[in-house]
Amino acid sequence: MVKLMSTISNNPEYIQPSEREKGKISSFVEYKALKVKEYFGKINKSELSKLLNIDFKQELLDNPPLNDSFDPKIELEKVKSSPKVTRKQALEEYKSSLLRQQEAIAICRTFMERMINVEPDVSKDELMFIFNKFKTQYGFSSEQENIFSLVIDSFLENRKNMKKLREKFKDDRDLITHLTKIVLDTDAKVAVKLGPFSFDIDANDVAAAQIYTQGQSSDKNFWSNMSLGGFKTTGLTRLTEDSKPEEVYLTFNHAGVEELAPPFRSLFELFHERILVHEREHVKNSMIEEIIENRIFDRSSIIYPENYASATPYQIELNLRNYLNFSSLERVKDELLAQVKGGKKARSKIFFENGYYSKHGGYGGLKDPDFPDVWKDYIQKISIDEYESCVSTGVDSFNTLLNEGGFSQDEAIALVTDVPFKNWPKFCRRIIAAKKKTPAK
Repeated sequence: MVKLMSTISNNPEYIQPSEREKGKISSFVEYKALKVKEYFGKINKSELSKLLNIDFKQELLDNPPLNDSFDPKIELEKVKSSPKVTRKQALEEYKSSLLRQQEAIAICRTFMERMINVEPDVSKDELMFIFNKFKTQYGFSSEQENIFSLVIDSFLENRKNMKKLREKFKDDRDLITHLTKIVLDTDAKVAVKLGPFSFDIDANDVAAAQIYTQGQSSDKNFWSNMSLGGFKTTGLTRLTEDSKPEEVYLTFNHAGVEELAPPFRSLFELFHERILVHEREHVKNSMIEEIIENRIFDRSSIIYPENYASATPYQIELNLRNYLNFSSLERVKDELLAQVKGGKKARSKIFFENGYYSKHGGYGGLKDPDFPDVWKDYIQKISIDEYESCVSTGVDSFNTLLNEGGFSQDEAIALVTDVPFKNWPKFCRRIIAAKKKTPAK
């Protein structure tokens, strides 16, 4: 190697790199080294902060700053009140600024998540420092700042509660019994770790079955008849006798790692990690769901079984369409993003396999098949046909965003998390068009 380098440097056509170029090469090598360390979970907080600074500078190049405050609601009203002759141009400028800001919000969220994964006990000030860097460049509104603040507060409160519980219940079985009110069988095995967002629990067949069925099953064959995987649930606790019940999140991982022979263990350890990432995504989605109002189902439109027969066509359609948009499709979104986060491809097929209109309901399906005949046509039109169409086009649009948008997987997930699933096709089309600098239809 030394001889080779000497030959190259003595070649008259070889141009010695300048000190600046050497600095660029050195910085690039250091950057790649930090990215590798982050990927394998070996990076520390100081190194990550340095990496985030580099990524932030790149984001400013990829997504030009707005350099002014931009409240989407206020700016839209300005467009509506602008002179008719300039309104079209004003609307195009509004759309461009909105998309740039939405991208910045998504990237900002991924920065915070990266910090939390490395340092779960990060302070609110440190997370808001990240937010304010983006706010300065992309003009985040007071409402957007409030949402970020509330989500951070929710995370910090959850984290504080988990640490108090871990300190109080040092025995894993006692902790699970306290949170789930289920006394585990003697042959149920669990191992609890304090994760960034949840108690992450490895469980054998018996323990997984007991928790999954809310204590109704301790059948050793129950879990073996299900697909290998995990699930997310919640537990309630009172941190003091006079305090209100607090909810904490639990992820259960049943990959059977401890039961495998060593040659196969490394493969399933990878699968085990992917399940954990999948379930943690569900936890993060649940935290955000509590804050973002557009995910709340309009319960005023619910029709209960005793009123099925007397419901008018208008009430039936409103009920089914609200259930589709605010419940079924949002649950599809939650599962889809968790699947992708866990390393799987976005596929619509999984949401049709169990059947939407069935006793089990599939993902977000109707759980009561005993509807009067007057409901049947509406169910076919909305709950089956529209459901399948929305899922197919939504999944396709997300895959297009991944393939053509120039975003990483985590960035693409963050971009669509706050967007109602039914709006994904239009949103993804506009984001991609903006990145390509061509007008969207």
